[in-house]
Amino acid sequence: MTKPLLFTPIRIKDVTFKNRLVIAPMATYAASAGMAQDFHFAHWGRLALGGAGCVFVEATAVTEQGRITNGDLGLWSAAHFLSPLSNKRSDAYGGDFAGRTRFPLEVAEAVRAVWPPSKPLFLRVSAVDGIEGGWSMDDTVAYARELKARGVDVIDCSSGGLYGSATAARVKRTWGFQVPFAERVRREAGIMSMAVGLIVDPHFAEAILQQGRADLIAIAREALVNPCWPQMAEIALGRKPVEAMDDWPVEYGWWLKHREWAIERIRAESKQDGKEMRR
Repeated sequence: MTKPLLFTPIRIKDVTFKNRLVIAPMATYAASAGMAQDFHFAHWGRLALGGAGCVFVEATAVTEQGRITNGDLGLWSAAHFLSPLSNKRSDAYGGDFAGRTRFPLEVAEAVRAVWPPSKPLFLRVSAVDGIEGGWSMDDTVAYARELKARGVDVIDCSSGGLYGSATAARVKRTWGFQVPFAERVRREAGIMSMAVGLIVDPHFAEAILQQGRADLIAIAREALVNPCWPQMAEIALGRKPVEAMDDWPVEYGWWLKHREWAIERIRAESKQDGKEMRR
């Protein structure tokens, strides 16, 4: 069978990702004074062993006051509030769209200037506030065009999260509820996009890529349920387990392949025993 697009390598700048599955940034609220702890290193390592092509660390606040909780990671430097609902500045960094996007675009320029040109630069956006008078999808498309011009390679499309709980449903949640945001950014801004949000079925993830709605698929809480979701998704999409296990960490794959062969033998013997018993 044709290899699923989900597990076809993708090259961005000079970096080749072995597949198109990404572990999205997830806040675990376990930092101390903005600093990562031993838990974080075990957590990210656990996710990395699961087979995703890329693993992001969690959300990192740019001001101490801007943290979601006291347990957030942090880099205390400068903030940039895009939404007219939160940016009430009256200087050059507030007001209209140009003013509100001035600072993050300057940050993108500064990061791209020092980040090696051979390495890809991702940027996550809250594509819509989901509140009347807030940041809209038209704003996101225009913003994405400006980011592309400044050397950003991929837009990661999330949404909401401006007011109230970080898990508050400002946008109605259903399977792949944020995929349309990634689709519009990819189509109208002409930049690679990453889809995230209740993508829990491998066949659905593959369909999103096949239909050209996004370039990458990010999972988050599904990886907490099963850190090996990327590896199991490849099997669900048709690859034989013993073949897939060749690409797993050798410390796991060698043993699991032998177990798989044993299970196949047991199944065959059980099937034969069943036939004989029926006779």
